[in-house]
Amino acid sequence: APLAASTVSQRFDGSSGYLATAQGLPATVRVENVGIEAWVNSDDPQRVSIIAHNGMSSGSLGFRGFGLAQHNGVYSGNLAGGITIGNFPVQRGVWTHLALVRQGGVWFFYVNGVLNATADPPATPIAQATDVLSVGASTAPGFQFFAGQIDEVRVFTFEPGDFYVGDLNYFSSAQPPWVRAYNWGSVPSRSPGLRYTQVTITNPRLNVVSVVEVDLRNPDIRFATTPRHPNWGQTMPTYNQYTVRTGRQTTRNYLTSSRAAGLNMVAAINAAPWFPWPELNFFNQSSFQFADRMGLAVNNGVLVSAQTNTPNTSPSLVIHKDWSASMVANKNESVDVSNVLTAVSGSEMLLKNGITSGSGGEDLNPRTAIGLSFDRRKVLLMTVDGRQNNYSLGVGTKEAGELLRHFGAWDGIIMDGGGSTTMALYNAGNDTVALANRPSGSERTNGNNFGVYYISTPEPIAFADWLQHRGVPADRRGPLDDPSGAGVSNLLSYLLNLHPLLGLQAGDVNGRPTHKLYVSDTGERFLEIMFRVNRHATGLAWAIESSPSLRPESWGAPASLQIDAVGLDPITNDSLHRVRIPIEQASEMFARIKAQIASP
Repeated sequence: APLAASTVSQRFDGSSGYLATAQGLPATVRVENVGIEAWVNSDDPQRVSIIAHNGMSSGSLGFRGFGLAQHNGVYSGNLAGGITIGNFPVQRGVWTHLALVRQGGVWFFYVNGVLNATADPPATPIAQATDVLSVGASTAPGFQFFAGQIDEVRVFTFEPGDFYVGDLNYFSSAQPPWVRAYNWGSVPSRSPGLRYTQVTITNPRLNVVSVVEVDLRNPDIRFATTPRHPNWGQTMPTYNQYTVRTGRQTTRNYLTSSRAAGLNMVAAINAAPWFPWPELNFFNQSSFQFADRMGLAVNNGVLVSAQTNTPNTSPSLVIHKDWSASMVANKNESVDVSNVLTAVSGSEMLLKNGITSGSGGEDLNPRTAIGLSFDRRKVLLMTVDGRQNNYSLGVGTKEAGELLRHFGAWDGIIMDGGGSTTMALYNAGNDTVALANRPSGSERTNGNNFGVYYISTPEPIAFADWLQHRGVPADRRGPLDDPSGAGVSNLLSYLLNLHPLLGLQAGDVNGRPTHKLYVSDTGERFLEIMFRVNRHATGLAWAIESSPSLRPESWGAPASLQIDAVGLDPITNDSLHRVRIPIEQASEMFARIKAQIASP
């Protein structure tokens, strides 16, 4: 297949041909820690077809098994009982990698190495031992034989907690580097919840890409954009058709001046295009002080520029006051500014629902882009240098979208580029601010910049003060309140240092306690759980309870357990605790974390 590691794929004619194993696979009867993956290239996106299904027998698809399918123009995971997980638009003639993985009681559906959806329907029984793996088949009512190519089908199992997305065949196949998903797991945190990488690619041409990944699950992270100028709202001198919104400054100076003003800002990039662009003084841009017409811009809840104040389509990244993040596709989609904490806009969408959509030109230029991950938990800041022979040549907008997707974005916006493209980082080691990229000329004064900073958490901080510090409304500050609806009480959020308004997704490994079976060298079995403890919390007591059956009367303190501190959480810098509870003769063991405010 063109994008797969092998040179030959199996073509299916859509009328009768399919493949099947002679007997059931050992993985068929697994109810946990199992997955299936395949490369697929569909000739008929609207066909309802099985791509690969594990646990198949004649007419049994609707009752047991798990696999991958396409239906009505989308790819999805497919479970017993007709349950589908996720959706990704089928592109005719385009090789796409799909994977469905069961881990920790949750199904994960991946497309091209990027998480598309999660679900937690019942998993047992998955199938019978006699059921087979079938590829391209049509043995259930309403399904048609597959038409197209399928390659590298794999059913696999793994030990509890040992699956990593980088293990998928997607990452080992011979594709262009921007098609594969980037392995952020190999990148250490630059500061809690923030990672930075710079990658040099040579195919199809030499380019240097700098990316900052910001994890919104760190409750101390905030965003800022260029604030109002003191003369905000006044007519702009010389250019009377414009109104003063912001003052122009280089991205490096924006970060430096923000720190001088008391913000613990650690990263910044140039953001929205702006006006005026004085044609008569093109090579002396720094002499023009003011900026206008940059689309929606909100800084710390203060409107800097209105949504329609732009000649561009101006899609926006919006951080709401409940700390949720979204992307607005264009200036005509209404945004309730009263609920916005921070917003910044660009020229056009270059990535939407995982599909590149950039149309702003394929000339090779420096580019700046902002992306948002599928789960809305990560913000990506990206620059691609250009116009520099033997260093970095630049990309078009479609290629910029592919690169942004490579680093984990599901939706993305192209920002101002060319000579404006700049990324600056703060180095805590020597207390300096430096450029992370190499601008194509002298540093340009930009009308709009975008930065990442940390708020200062009081240390220690009492529970009631913590709730207020995190922005929880006064009527939702009870210990057992669950403001995000994610099933985590305020008190547990306080213990685990979660953002109470952001919530947790199923399978969220950052913040959510994890568990697995641990077997010692001597054969002893333990239930092992891992969780972090808020280093700022004060007056808080917590304990571990276990149960072999989940019956209310069976819960109690384990007769023995091991508690160890095993490092720092990369998102919040809190201590990670590992607890091992002996299972002994029990066939199952359950554990829970209890938190309470300690008596004075």
